[in-house]
Amino acid sequence: EAGWHDLVSSLWVVTVPRDVALQRLMVRNNLSEDEASKRINAQISNDERVVHADLVIENNTGSVSELEERVKVVYENALQSAKCSEELQIC
Repeated sequence: EAGWHDLVSSLWVVTVPRDVALQRLMVRNNLSEDEASKRINAQISNDERVVHADLVIENNTGSVSELEERVKVVYENALQSAKCSEELQIC
């Protein structure tokens, strides 16, 4: 969102449906629906984020720990791929 995508070699984006984001924000920050909507509206949309993404992780169900586990698996796979590329091996 800050326009830093040109500074990184790979951009990962975590998306969440608006209704899920709204509910989570209302509960986490004790906001009204109007307050939470204003915060979400101030951000770029998932569609805009995805345009710049090399990898998209959906965060529409489950707990924070489940999301952390998904990100960990994707990260480990990316590290393995990078190691294979560096070694010029087929993995």
